[in-house]
Amino acid sequence: MRRIVSKLESDLRENQKIIDQLSKENDLERENWKTEMAKMREFSSKLESELDEARKSNKLLKTNSESERENFKNEAKKMEEEIKFLKKKVGALPGMPHFWQNDDYKTEKSEARNYMRKEELKKVLHLLALGEKNVNLKKKEF
Repeated sequence: MRRIVSKLESDLRENQKIIDQLSKENDLERENWKTEMAKMREFSSKLESELDEARKSNKLLKTNSESERENFKNEAKKMEEEIKFLKKKVGALPGMPHFWQNDDYKTEKSEARNYMRKEELKKVLHLLALGEKNVNLKKKEF
């Protein structure tokens, strides 16, 4: 019986050592887990702040893009209005609209149409620069 008691006590001490060792390992693992969780929380908050920053930048870019698009539309309208105004102002300049008579023929109302004055040419070129596509330039074979 004594032998059995001694064996049990020995097993009990051995089991206690194993329990203590497992407890220490568990405590270490718990500390490591806490450290990792703290790192993950920090990383998560950093990612959230970066995401918020990216969302703000995206919204700003969207706003800038919309305002640029609006500015472009306004500028296009101004150019179209200027084209209309210049068309009215230019009237019957050479090359605007088609002239069916002899180009070298000078009448009381108009000059010969085979040349343009510098001012007239500037007006036509200005119309072209603004995007006008309906300019009829005469092609004369020599």
